[in-house]
Amino acid sequence: MKKAQRPIPMSRRQRGGRFIYLLMAQLKTSGINDAAVVVAFWELLSLFPLIIFAGNVVPLLHIDGQNILDYAITAVPPTIAKQILPIAEHFMPKSGSNNSLLSIGAIGTWWAGSRGINALKRMMDRTYGVLGQQNPILLRMISLFMTVLLAIALVAIVVVFSFGQQVLDWITPLLNIPDTLSSWFSTLKWPVTSAAVFLMLVLIYYVLPNVKLRLRSVLPGAFLTTFGWLLLSQLFSLYVRYFAQTVLSYGTVGFFIVLLL
Repeated sequence: MKKAQRPIPMSRRQRGGRFIYLLMAQLKTSGINDAAVVVAFWELLSLFPLIIFAGNVVPLLHIDGQNILDYAITAVPPTIAKQILPIAEHFMPKSGSNNSLLSIGAIGTWWAGSRGINALKRMMDRTYGVLGQQNPILLRMISLFMTVLLAIALVAIVVVFSFGQQVLDWITPLLNIPDTLSSWFSTLKWPVTSAAVFLMLVLIYYVLPNVKLRLRSVLPGAFLTTFGWLLLSQLFSLYVRYFAQTVLSYGTVGFFIVLLL
């Protein structure tokens, strides 16, 4: 009886080459490039309704809108933040919330955001090898539910971070907490923003695919995506500052080109 031959061990260079080959093959099979275009379109379309919705829901919660903007602009390139910031401040009424704009913003965000979530779900299912045809009505309901769930999670994170600062300011004189601790908490924009982005990505990676996953299996991907997101936002800002000023000089059209990139 012949003994089973042991596989020939590969060198580190061969393992690295095989990993890159399998990675490129998986990227091609899952159609990430095509899905990224669709997701970017729908998320861009939902951006301005989201700004309108957020600007009118902030007065209802009695939250300082400037605190939210300080955290939000940390997650995007500063060049883009400078363009969006005046729009966001314009839709934050000083006297109160506009119910009509609030409804329009909520409906627009829900509709466009759910289309982006739907495209993202199809891409993730294809990546995991789930190729069966799903019920379009059920798929649409899942997309709408995930949009609402992400919106609730986003609002919860904003409320916790906003009221966390207010609670700390309130208990500082009562418990004789040093003022340096309160000021230190208010400067933690990068850790707070990173944690918020990480939690949102964990929720997407764990709930959205039509596959039963363990929570720990999505943590490395969420961490890598969070790190890459924040790093690329800063690198992209440098690119725009030194190489894309000509594009930005075209005004609104240039801004949309940069935002799509």
